[in-house]
Amino acid sequence: MTRGTLRLALVAICGVALGAGLVAYADDDDDDKRNGYDAADDPKMAAMMRYSTPGPEHGAMHQLVGKWEQQVKWRTAPDRPWVTSTSECESEMVLGGRFLRTITESEGDDGVEFRGIAYMGYDLYRKKYVVTWVDNMTTMINFSDGSYDPTARMFMFIGSTPNFETGRTKHYRSQITIHHKDAMTEQFYETDDLGHEFLSLEIHHKRD
Repeated sequence: MTRGTLRLALVAICGVALGAGLVAYADDDDDDKRNGYDAADDPKMAAMMRYSTPGPEHGAMHQLVGKWEQQVKWRTAPDRPWVTSTSECESEMVLGGRFLRTITESEGDDGVEFRGIAYMGYDLYRKKYVVTWVDNMTTMINFSDGSYDPTARMFMFIGSTPNFETGRTKHYRSQITIHHKDAMTEQFYETDDLGHEFLSLEIHHKRD
């Protein structure tokens, strides 16, 4: 079994972290050939290989790579005033072009630092873009998934997050609209207690 083949098997059986730790013990390609094993003849490994190679969907994420200055405004309800701030983020493709990692940082007037980390990828098996988000203000991992419209140059996501006031889960949708190579806008829409959707967060990105 080749190193690449064993890596895929370990990821499928044991998970990414364990697979990465054990892959160093894989057999060499020459040993595989001497033992009569050829991964190309293994239908399970061939199927896994189809889901492991980045494609054009991953290429679309390259539009987001770079350092960005951010103008931010947000509100918690449609009848509440906007709060504005500035921040900056840096996005880069990682793990062989499979994921986009974005690190966002800002410092408020009170000296409190904010730091968030997002990973975006395209799940070839589920045929969806996927995003995770963590930051230093909560203890949760936020998940969303969606699609990309190349004509509109827009990423669109649906997700859910806790409503800290009610203790229930609230749903949201978000979109990233790419205006040109040096500007894009990110918008989040939530639903209020009456079921009406409103814009809760808007971030204007300008390439640094």
